[in-house]
Amino acid sequence: MKLFLVIFTIFYTIPMHAQTSEEEAIKESINLFFRGMHEADTAMIKSVLTEKTIFHTITNNRNDPGNPGQESIPGFFKSISQLSPGDANEKIIFQSILIDGDLAHVWTPYEFFYKEKLSHTGVNSFQLVKINNSWKIVYIIDTRRKPAK
Repeated sequence: MKLFLVIFTIFYTIPMHAQTSEEEAIKESINLFFRGMHEADTAMIKSVLTEKTIFHTITNNRNDPGNPGQESIPGFFKSISQLSPGDANEKIIFQSILIDGDLAHVWTPYEFFYKEKLSHTGVNSFQLVKINNSWKIVYIIDTRRKPAK
């Protein structure tokens, strides 16, 4: 019976540890993305993206409600490079991380502050892939809501 418990414990905890390590690595990539935004460092952001990363945004645009708009990656980098460090600060909560092999999905509610003033809130949905033992962001879609006045 003791042998069974030892074996069960080993096989039960190893996958949980591996999952936790993978979750931490995924969080690290996403946190690096936002640290790059906060520090206005496009090289830091690029380090966690694939060459073909896609950004989409869903806003409450009255002319096109709920239809996601694609954000230009070069335009995003241009806007980040024009910021001063500390201008952009996105505070996220890791609500859900799902992993299957080299694919991960992450759900993070957020508040975005520009120059310390709340600009908008919403949810980020990240798709990441593991490339050469490193988690890279391949797709981001988010919602954006202006705070009530």
